[in-house]
Amino acid sequence: MEKKKDPELKNSDFKKILEKIKIQLMNNKLIQDLDITEEERQLIKNFNFLTAKPCLYVFNISESDLTKTKKEIIEESNLDYLNTEDVILVCAKMEEELNELNGIEAKNYLADLKITQTGLEQMIVAGYKRLNLISMLTTGKKDTRSWTIKKGLKAPQAAGKIHTDFEQGFARVEVVEYQNFIDNNGWIGCKEKGIARMEGKEYVIQDGDIVIFHFN
Repeated sequence: MEKKKDPELKNSDFKKILEKIKIQLMNNKLIQDLDITEEERQLIKNFNFLTAKPCLYVFNISESDLTKTKKEIIEESNLDYLNTEDVILVCAKMEEELNELNGIEAKNYLADLKITQTGLEQMIVAGYKRLNLISMLTTGKKDTRSWTIKKGLKAPQAAGKIHTDFEQGFARVEVVEYQNFIDNNGWIGCKEKGIARMEGKEYVIQDGDIVIFHFN
């Protein structure tokens, strides 16, 4: 009996949410900004609506506009409905010039313009934030690697992103924050100063954590 009623209930729910979406789009607003429940979002997930997806808006600005704020650029473009957090300002000419400079020269060039991040760096940071992603790192004698994981992931599940065996046999994780690792000459210095610590299965990996997974 319940299985027969289920499709009717779903059809009714679909109709209601689609009517909400129609009104939202007719008002030139994005589906992602629609005030709906998580259950309703799951109902429309398979439709793959373009404006229901996370968005970033990249503005290619001139060098003369580098001193302007995101809000000013948005207002001048008559796009007041955009959220400043979703907007990235990129000066393509400046990015091209940066590619021709070495590391120190590029830093000095950005410092002269009072810019802390390149357009590409801003896009990466904003993209990670929009998709709820973070980075954890592993490092040793052979190489250093960054692993992209979902924010809020516990240590065993994060270990599974490296290898499924790591999750299944997880015992503990050795952790050092990135800046502490850099400031104290890596694992050796961090262990000597007691900065490196052991965490268990309930530990939630933080952005920039440098880890060593121990497993059975």
